[in-house]
Amino acid sequence: MHPSSAPTVPRGDDLDWDAFFGPLDRELVFECTSTVSGRFDSVCVYRRLIVIESGDAAAGNDTAEIPVARVSAWRVDLEGGAARVAIRAGREHVGHVPAAFARALRVALHDVLGPESA
Repeated sequence: MHPSSAPTVPRGDDLDWDAFFGPLDRELVFECTSTVSGRFDSVCVYRRLIVIESGDAAAGNDTAEIPVARVSAWRVDLEGGAARVAIRAGREHVGHVPAAFARALRVALHDVLGPESA
């Protein structure tokens, strides 16, 4: 894309999230998407659904859409520079977000799923 044809991103007081990105889903509690060292991860916490997408560029991605009613346990642990989230719903589903998001992720999961469990 030529720089002159790139969309203009509003700055400061002119920034209106809804106008630029569209409205957020009202059920969304937390969302973080990152790519670190070629590994892609996304964790989205909705009121009724947890979505974990993870993988690497070479192997492709694995997506799990987990209804909240099926979750039997969850945990967030720090692992190096990342927060590792594990959701048990029949089997364990794992995703990673930058460590700086660990506390916000815990709060969102606690809000939706109740206390952290092993």
